[in-house]
Amino acid sequence: MEKEREYKILVATGIEALDLSVAELKQCNVLGRCQNKETLREEIRKLQPHLVLLSDLLPGDGSIPELLIQLKREHHYVRFIYLAGQIDLRNQDRIDELGRLVLSGIYDIYISEDINLEAIEKLIQYPTKEETVSYLAQNILNNASANEFVKEDFLLQELPFAKNADDTSFDNLYVFTSIKPGTGKSFLSVNMACGIAAYGRTKTDGTKPKVALVEADLQTLSIGTILNIEEDKRKNMKAAMEAISTVFDKGNLIADADSAAIVKRILLNCMIPYKGYDNLHVLTGSTLTPEEISSLRITPEYYIYLLEILQEEYDIVIVDTNSSMFHVTTYPILQKAANCFYILNLDINNIRNNLRYYGTLKKLGLLPKIRWVMNENIENTKEFKEHGVEEEKLEFTAMDFETRYFKLSAKIPVIAKSVFLNRNLNGTPLVLDDKIVYTQNAKNALLDLAAQIWPIDKPEPAKEKKGFFLFRKNRKKR
Repeated sequence: MEKEREYKILVATGIEALDLSVAELKQCNVLGRCQNKETLREEIRKLQPHLVLLSDLLPGDGSIPELLIQLKREHHYVRFIYLAGQIDLRNQDRIDELGRLVLSGIYDIYISEDINLEAIEKLIQYPTKEETVSYLAQNILNNASANEFVKEDFLLQELPFAKNADDTSFDNLYVFTSIKPGTGKSFLSVNMACGIAAYGRTKTDGTKPKVALVEADLQTLSIGTILNIEEDKRKNMKAAMEAISTVFDKGNLIADADSAAIVKRILLNCMIPYKGYDNLHVLTGSTLTPEEISSLRITPEYYIYLLEILQEEYDIVIVDTNSSMFHVTTYPILQKAANCFYILNLDINNIRNNLRYYGTLKKLGLLPKIRWVMNENIENTKEFKEHGVEEEKLEFTAMDFETRYFKLSAKIPVIAKSVFLNRNLNGTPLVLDDKIVYTQNAKNALLDLAAQIWPIDKPEPAKEKKGFFLFRKNRKKR
């Protein structure tokens, strides 16, 4: 074991001989023995351990995996070692239980029928890496089925928009995500942040809402590209993660007041003001190799630490996540969000995949906070003739989707490719279009969606400009 580190441990295995044996290990300071599940939460709060060692033999009601997920959400910086016993890979329910632990950032899952004290000591010293247990999480998605869709589960979609009731969530954190890249989650994230910053109703002190926009990915530059923000290696997600890594050791937060203050200052300095808007700051992504990511030893706790700081400093925090549920950022951020917006489009394969993904979201306990947004929406109306409806009527529309499945939180009209490319080139999101009639419908839809996050005072709608000759024709004769 490392000489410089003493591990403060709470044992909660339900096995007296094992608890006593752990207390004899070098560098292990056993703070106490928990006798049952009912008192575990209070014991962690009181003793503040670095590590909690537990097994299914701990007396009390309820499932240990379910309890672990709750405890990890409440105590982000505590490591949990779960003695899972022997598992049957044919038992899908059990695999799903363990997969949820992995997605929650609990990787130290000891799978063995025999309890080996030497192996436990090694596990305390060398935490399990995510890739070692990722197969457990992957099973959740692989075995999800569109047949698990139950329309009644989505009645929530027809209710007024409400914040998630989970008291471990941040009530000002909103996530935009999708089940695959290319559906427009970055486009929506950027337009929501800019829309609230520009048109968000002033606070009681007369100031505009302060908005943070975060690209929660270490290997993409989507937000920075859309906003035309030049990459600054001193102010991006990599720099933020490097700063956070200095106050963590093997999943435990080890910062004192001085080091925490320094890291906070660095993180806030990584937030880049968006041109013309002092109340909108952006944390862009970065370009890292897999080797660089591995060297940083990034864990979900890093992102929770970042979001804890941002949600205290900003009125609204909007996060553009990685599309993969199995990315180190995704599930922990979804857990902490007040609400999560899943972006889909009218591509039938995308719709089928989202319905299939329903099973995953349900298993993960995320459905109550999920909202669906139809991006690039096309209707069978004359307004969309440039997109082909005049030549061929669209056979499956957003209306058909809502009739067959569930109500959408928003339907964002498709925009011409030239408009999309021009806005990206100029780094000016569509929601900031001023006096442009042909983007008005899309802008209104975007602001309506933004109003589900923060009250919006819409600007005067753009009007069609009259030409010079029409103006002269209508002048009064002298």
